[in-house]
Amino acid sequence: MSSDTDLEENTDDDNTSDAEEILKTRGIYYITGVLMEDTSLLDIQQDILLKIQDNFQDDLQIIVNSPGGLLDPFWALLAIINFAKSVGYKIHTTGLGTIASVGAMLVAAGTTGCRKVTSDTMIMVHRMIGGTEGNHPALLSAMKAVTMEHKRMIHFWQTHSSLKTKKEIESKLLTEQDNWLLPVEAKKLGIIDCII
Repeated sequence: MSSDTDLEENTDDDNTSDAEEILKTRGIYYITGVLMEDTSLLDIQQDILLKIQDNFQDDLQIIVNSPGGLLDPFWALLAIINFAKSVGYKIHTTGLGTIASVGAMLVAAGTTGCRKVTSDTMIMVHRMIGGTEGNHPALLSAMKAVTMEHKRMIHFWQTHSSLKTKKEIESKLLTEQDNWLLPVEAKKLGIIDCII
């Protein structure tokens, strides 16, 4: 029999953890908050790979509510998503609340026809943000990295939107400032397929 003290120790974090585990067993992943290089994204990547290895029989679903974050963990998760798609899995993505920066990219990375947002989702895309300092060679090296990352983002949007040229992407998506989109605008640009 549990005491009142035992009941008090069952925190909201425990309930959230239990819910996340139940969703994971069903191939549903909920990503919320800033995307960082932490264990939660690594857990999702590993779980998707295990599901592929075990011939999981259902499509995979990723639900996103994120203001963005770091590109490196996004590219790593994208590689796993692309691998899953290449072996026949559909990746359903759903954006809700706010999906900005890499959060919006994560929703767009789903299987075409399976990318949706709620009607009141706020969507924002933009160019890479960063900064550096150092001596001249360090600055040249950083500039090369920024240019390479921008090309990578252009290629991503060529693959995950209806825009196909660098000029179109830079004028309609990766504008000079944060580019906030209504769901209907995102659908017109081919970032999402459905508004729910």
